[in-house]
Amino acid sequence: MKRMRIAALVMAIVLATMGLISCGGEVISANVRLAVIKINPNGSKDLICGVMESEIKGTANNPPTVLQATREILEENMVQYTVDESVNGGRITSIKSQKERTKDGIVSGWIYKLNGQDATELASEAVVKDGDYIVYYLDSWSNSEAIDDPDATDEVGETETEIETEEAVEDETDEG
Repeated sequence: MKRMRIAALVMAIVLATMGLISCGGEVISANVRLAVIKINPNGSKDLICGVMESEIKGTANNPPTVLQATREILEENMVQYTVDESVNGGRITSIKSQKERTKDGIVSGWIYKLNGQDATELASEAVVKDGDYIVYYLDSWSNSEAIDDPDATDEVGETETEIETEEAVEDETDEG
């Protein structure tokens, strides 16, 4: 009788485990690279964190995102960062003491590019795949430009100073 109970318990654990695995979908992983850059008002660029790489895991039902990859890579490399969880599923607000801010009409913010392309989705929704690279950059723009120019809201994500993601990643790779 005791053996039957143990066998039933083992069988229940196996079935529950199989159910959990099938509910989450197939486990997928992506090797992702990340670099962090600050764009200065004069247009020059400072590398805040060199190219870092990690394997990011998710499932078919919950694939890894830019935000998840960024968090995991920064944590693995012991880089301090903050995320505002109350905004759009989470948004990076500082990396390595470099914070978003508004001062004297100048607004700065963390923006990302994925594989050299401007962000078209929230970081919490953009899915990463194997071989992707992310560049987060702190850029600034004039708050008055956004007020004076009715088209500026479309350009806030692009800002006046564009960053060449591939060059930044390649330059760091060559130096490292």
